Amino acid sequence: MAEYRGNDILAEYFIKEKVPYILGYAGHGAIGLLDGIYDRTDKIKVIWPRIEQAAGFMATPISG
Repeated sequence: MAEYRGNDILAEYFIKEKVPYILGYAGHGAIGLLDGIYDRTDKIKVIWPRIEQAAGFMATPISG
């Protein structure tokens, strides 16, 4: 039987909900999810900020 992990479930859910991008900052807390996304980069793209401050700025919601 094939192994189906939690990160695979999350990645498939993002694709099902038509999420086009995720912000990825590699670290021990996120590496599992990024592994699940890696095999599906044809359907969902990862934007890689180079520094933590940029990642925080990118994740800030825009208010009108």
